[in-house]
Amino acid sequence: MQQWGPPAVREWSRGRVDDGITFAWSGITFATRHLTGESPQWGVEDTTWWDGATLDSEELRAARGVLVGQEHYQPRTVSWSGLLETWSRDELIEQMQALQTAKGTRLEVWEQDLGRQASCRKVQTQITAIGDRAATFSVSVQLDDPLLHSIDELVLNQSVTVRNDGSTRSYPRVTVNGPTAAGPKVTIGSWSTTAPRALASGESFVVDTRQGDIYIGGSRVFPILADFPSISDGATVTISTDRGTGNVEGVSAWI
Repeated sequence: MQQWGPPAVREWSRGRVDDGITFAWSGITFATRHLTGESPQWGVEDTTWWDGATLDSEELRAARGVLVGQEHYQPRTVSWSGLLETWSRDELIEQMQALQTAKGTRLEVWEQDLGRQASCRKVQTQITAIGDRAATFSVSVQLDDPLLHSIDELVLNQSVTVRNDGSTRSYPRVTVNGPTAAGPKVTIGSWSTTAPRALASGESFVVDTRQGDIYIGGSRVFPILADFPSISDGATVTISTDRGTGNVEGVSAWI
């Protein structure tokens, strides 16, 4: 069975997650009660995070429309639940309203020192007051394209060498910040593309290899490219830019 996390962190007592795990979603941070020895405000007591698919990942791949050749996987639902504790009734009401109106589109998860992220959409949230300062809650989100990328943001100062330490092919996102005297060229391994113009101060040139998108100054551009690069699991590549500096995200990936 495919696992969401390493087997070593899948041990918890009945009804309570004991190992360090944190969910960040829609501006709210949810954490297990035994992460730091303290009680977090949003305390996770149960989660389906580690429940993977019963089929081999090769059988889970789905069509991705025009992006032929990109790896895409069937949607999965992730949920977590626990106890919200506050200092006052007013704070409780405020936090309950925050969860009820939450609509986050990105899920970030930390296990021990490992951070991963994926795009998601809200399925359901529930919260019920059990006193003046506490409430039980549950959250369910769907990962429509549940490839999990690392959260690391590596500084791109001309070049950076990266390694995919994940279990499947990864698709990095590269950002170059202006100002630049001319359009910056981004190189990923043997693949490269150049911005159609120079960047003004405050503008960025973004190459999103997962979505097959390129942005400049916040607007999407449509270059004629046969494909976008990726990094196979265990592989190491050099990512560089000839102008400007920026960052590289999503170097490693898991299912």
